[in-house]
Amino acid sequence: MESKYSYQFTKSAKNDLEQILHYIKIDLGNPTAAFSFINKFQEAISNIQLFPNSCPKVINKFLSESIIIRKKLISNYVLYYSVNDNLKSIIILRIVFSHF
Repeated sequence: MESKYSYQFTKSAKNDLEQILHYIKIDLGNPTAAFSFINKFQEAISNIQLFPNSCPKVINKFLSESIIIRKKLISNYVLYYSVNDNLKSIIILRIVFSHF
C-alpha cells in the first residue's frame, strides 16, 4: 500500500472549517450534527491522503493548466485541495457550502 500523503490547511480553509462547525453546533444548535460532520471530514481527509489524485479536477477557464485543484464533496460542503506528488503533500485550500 502506498504511504499516506501529509496535509495542511491554508488559513482560509482552517477558518472555513471553524465557521462550519460553529454554524452547525451553535447557530443550528446541533452538536451531534457537528460531530457527525467532523467525522465525515476526517474520513474524507484519510481517503484523500491514500488516494490524493482520485477526486475530480476543478474545471475552470480562469485557472492555468499547470494549476490542478481537486474537489471532494462532504455532506453539503465541497473541499478544494491541491496535491504535490513530489513532496507527497496535500494543501486544503477551501471548504465551502454547496447546493449539490
